[in-house]
Amino acid sequence: MNNRMKKFFRMIFLVSLPLFLFLPFIATAQETAQDYIKQGYVHMEKGQHDQAITSANEAIKQDPKSAKAWYLKGKAFFEKDQYDQAIADFTKAVEIDPKWAAAYAMRGQSYAGKGQHDQAIADYTRSIELEPKLAAANHFLRGKAWLDKYRYDQAIADLTKAIELEPKLTVVYGLRGEAYYRKSKLDQAFADLNKAIETNPQNVSAYRYRAEVYLRNGQADQCIADLNKAIEMSPKMAVLYYIRAYAYGIKGQYEKALSDDDRAIELNPRYADAYLHKALIYEEMKKNQEAAEAYKVFIKYVSPRDTAKIEAAKKKIGELEKQK
Repeated sequence: MNNRMKKFFRMIFLVSLPLFLFLPFIATAQETAQDYIKQGYVHMEKGQHDQAITSANEAIKQDPKSAKAWYLKGKAFFEKDQYDQAIADFTKAVEIDPKWAAAYAMRGQSYAGKGQHDQAIADYTRSIELEPKLAAANHFLRGKAWLDKYRYDQAIADLTKAIELEPKLTVVYGLRGEAYYRKSKLDQAFADLNKAIETNPQNVSAYRYRAEVYLRNGQADQCIADLNKAIEMSPKMAVLYYIRAYAYGIKGQYEKALSDDDRAIELNPRYADAYLHKALIYEEMKKNQEAAEAYKVFIKYVSPRDTAKIEAAKKKIGELEKQK
C-alpha cells in the first residue's frame, strides 16, 4: 500500500480508538499503560515508528492484556512495512478483544502487504460484520484484494458498495476503473478513471489506465498525453514507458518506441515484454539481427509457463536468422 493510502486509512481507523487517548493524562498506577499508549500515538503522528514500538512495549509490560497496546505496536510495524510482526501483534489484539473491527482491518492490510489476499479478505469481511462505521473502507480494501486476485466481478461489487456507503471516498474510482478496464468494459473504465483524475490530478495509476483505455480505442495521441503526465509524476515507473512505447509504435515513431522500451528495461532489466516489443519494432524496421537478439532476451526473462509465447519467439528467431 502506498503512503497516500496509508495516510488515508490511518485517519479512518482513528474512529476505533478510545477517547482516553485524546484526553489529558491523570497519573495513576492504573493508567500507566494508557499513558505509554498516548505517548506512542504522539510518536506515530511524527512518523517516529521505532519510538512508538518502544512505547507500546512499555505499555505491554504494564498491562500484557492491553489490546490497545498490541494494536499500537502492530500499527507501527505496519507503517515500517514489517508485515509479519504487524500480523503477530494484531493477532494478539484480536485474541484479547475479538470484536475489535479495526484490528481485523489492519491485520487484513498486513496480509495484503504480504500478498496473502485470501487471509486479507477474511479479515476485511470480519471487520465489516463487526463495525458498520468502517464498512466503506473495508469494502474498498476487500475490493482491492479481489482485484489483486484477478477476481474482477467481486472487486467491482465491493468497490461499488464502498461508493454507495461513502460517496466522498473518491479514491475508489481509480481502482474500479482499473477493474472495469481489465474486464474490457472500456466505457465504464473511462468514466471512473475520469472521475479519479478529476478528484485527484496526482493519481498516476488513473492516468496509466486511462492511457491504456485510449490505446485500446486506437487513440494513440491521447494515450501518450496521459502517459507524459504520469511519467512527469512518477519517472521511475517502468510500465509507463513500456505502454508509451506501444503507442509510439502504433504511430510508426519507431525510434521513440525503442527509446521508451530501453528506458523501461533500464528501470527493470528483466522486463520481458519490453524486449518482446523491441523485437516487434525491429522487425517493422527490417532490422532482423536486432530483432532476433531481442527475442532471445525475451525468452530468457519470460515466465517458463508462457510456453506459447516462448515457442512463437523461437519460431521467429529461426525465420529471422534464415533471412540474414
